[in-house]
Amino acid sequence: MRLRHHHQVYQRCPRCKTTYSSSTMASSTSTADSRTSFHLRYSIQTHVYTLLCNNLHYSFIHHQFILSAIDNIDIVDTIGTSSSLDPLQSIAQILGYFIGVASLLLYTPIAVRILRTKSANGLVLSTWWLKLSAFTCTDVYNIKNGFPIEAFSETVVITVEAAVVLGLVAYCQKKLNGGTFGLMGMYVALTVWALFSPEDASWGPTEEGIALAQVAATVMNASALVPQLAQNFQRKSSGDYSPISAALGVGGCTIRLFTTFELANGDPLLLLNYGVALVLNVSVLSQLVYYGTQTEGTSLSSLFVRDVKSAKAMGK
Repeated sequence: MRLRHHHQVYQRCPRCKTTYSSSTMASSTSTADSRTSFHLRYSIQTHVYTLLCNNLHYSFIHHQFILSAIDNIDIVDTIGTSSSLDPLQSIAQILGYFIGVASLLLYTPIAVRILRTKSANGLVLSTWWLKLSAFTCTDVYNIKNGFPIEAFSETVVITVEAAVVLGLVAYCQKKLNGGTFGLMGMYVALTVWALFSPEDASWGPTEEGIALAQVAATVMNASALVPQLAQNFQRKSSGDYSPISAALGVGGCTIRLFTTFELANGDPLLLLNYGVALVLNVSVLSQLVYYGTQTEGTSLSSLFVRDVKSAKAMGK
């Protein structure tokens, strides 16, 4: 129970009925911790103290001893990070949010080109099915492992983008049939099952199953771009895959390798996923630049703006 009088905060132990003031609770705070938010320190002290009194024989533990022990706990400050926050983690958090916003542009150029040209002949439908499945597996893996949103924000965004591009490609290629809707229904059902099944349910996904799905995501990510690479090679053309998307993919995967070390404890499965994706995006970008400039005779600047400009507008 909490009582307030002016600016003084009081906490009454439900077990021993002793009332402690905020000044008493904070009396054991050392000078070295003066930079720590008092209110959060006090909140943690009182909650842990109440927990101890409810679960232990308080007569064996002196109240001031409890407070002294609690004072050694690493307190979290008002923005949710440790008071002794590593500068690299701060940078990783900022980059995590930045890449989440920047990912809005990852597949948007492809969608814009499809809408502008009313064609998706240079894209492979299976690529987008694999991308959507792989991104979703990574979303589920991050959520189930309790990683902060800044560690995978862009994956959530590009999952939605991949679904939109998939729909556009299927529509333009006249493949919006029963098979496509059946696969989409299965995808939605499996995603809901993986995310919302009770953790203690025998029919829910296991930790091993979630980890295996992340391994599968890495394989699908690799498999997703292989058909596009093969098609561009066979046609000796840059195709319809956006060089902007490929370049953003390279930058995003590079940043994610860093943020995974700092924000996701260097999770090996995520590192493998982003490492493989980086290699593939570099391969696609190199292919697009080579075929675009050497085979098709397009300037590098024109190659990167063709997603939003027609061939006529570029003087071709």
